[in-house]
Amino acid sequence: MMARLDAETVEFSFDGLLADGDRVLAEWNTRARAKSGGQYDQHCLAVFTVRHGRIAAVREYFDTLHAQTVVFA
Repeated sequence: MMARLDAETVEFSFDGLLADGDRVLAEWNTRARAKSGGQYDQHCLAVFTVRHGRIAAVREYFDTLHAQTVVFA
């Protein structure tokens, strides 16, 4: 998906990071201009599972309809 965004316009702002045991929750916003011309403004949340100091799994949540409409238009 990142290949469909204008790399010079990509901005990330992190809103929070929580850790409990082997799980880390990250919340952020991504803003960019899609190569198709639309404005991408996405709020994201991910749950990382960490084992032996490395990311073992990731579950990411975001508005897939917004991504479809703006990035893949």
